[in-house]
Amino acid sequence: MQKATRLETRPAGSSTFLAGKMASTLRPVTNLVRALNFQLRGGRHNVVVVDKASYDSCSVPAGAPTYRSGNDTLTLKKGANYFICGFTGHCQNGMKIAPIAAWFA
Repeated sequence: MQKATRLETRPAGSSTFLAGKMASTLRPVTNLVRALNFQLRGGRHNVVVVDKASYDSCSVPAGAPTYRSGNDTLTLKKGANYFICGFTGHCQNGMKIAPIAAWFA
């Protein structure tokens, strides 16, 4: 599985980042970004919202919000946010991201 470390931004003034692929080394900290747009291959990847313990262990808790369209924009909450790919082995191979949002609602 290929790991990507890029994060593309929308034009200036936007409040959304485009996460082409998730990567464990990517930890954006910003006052401006309110959402991440995940563009992944639907059916081959998903985005699961998890807590820190599940992020660290790469486990998907029962009832965790899961997004499967391949083009999902998720609003960040203030502070740490944790997202993983719930497909077997994907998180363990680096498909996870923990952005920290510093903006105030």
